[in-house]
Amino acid sequence: LRESRAERWLAAWRRFRHNKKKDCATPRVHSDFAVGGGLWSAAGGGRRHVSVRGPPVDSLNQLYVQARFMDVVLRNKVLQWATPCNGGFHAVLTDEETNSARWRSVFVHADEEGELSPDQVSWARVKNPRRAVEKMLRVYDMDPSRLVDITRQSIYFDSVEELRLCLELIESDPHVVIERIKNRLDPNYDPTITGGYRDCALNVRIVTDETRRCRTDLHVCEVQLVLKRFAELKSTDGHKGYVALRNNRGQ
Repeated sequence: LRESRAERWLAAWRRFRHNKKKDCATPRVHSDFAVGGGLWSAAGGGRRHVSVRGPPVDSLNQLYVQARFMDVVLRNKVLQWATPCNGGFHAVLTDEETNSARWRSVFVHADEEGELSPDQVSWARVKNPRRAVEKMLRVYDMDPSRLVDITRQSIYFDSVEELRLCLELIESDPHVVIERIKNRLDPNYDPTITGGYRDCALNVRIVTDETRRCRTDLHVCEVQLVLKRFAELKSTDGHKGYVALRNNRGQ
């Protein structure tokens, strides 16, 4: 079953790579491109949150307090970035018969004014604390400062060109510091690491007067730029397959 899913990911990737009707040039960044102002320590082979005074954050509770605030800030930011690039978001639709909300793999877009009703979007939630502790135990030697995806959101695109434009928009945002880009759309990327799945994931800090006042300007968020075809293949079963692969690798 895993091989079958990987084959579907690969087939989707080949269609994007060989579609001559669209500009499918991949974003020109390295697979693991670290930038920024040196606010993270590279000790231990990874990137870290740091406190206002400089040392790595050693409290998971502190990260989650920051994350609750930054979740709202990041939602507003991704709306700003997505609108000019035709980026979309997963939708929550209402079942007219039962008048209940249900999740569907349907994408909604902000209008030219960036207006989008919050109840239309299936926003990514703050990372489950159980998964955060699991990752600390398995990968990060109980170091919470290396958890840089507690606050995260995704934007979805029809084409690589739209995704590239959004990446350029994020890079030019004066309120954003990009700390790292994981470019899984790089042709040299080994897709077996993620079971064939590909996206472009950024670790960013949002630095505004508001985040400085709240002491969250050093909190690192994750933004995933995803092609819609891959998002559509990433069904519930597909995610379960990824979780199984991750567990087998002890990640």
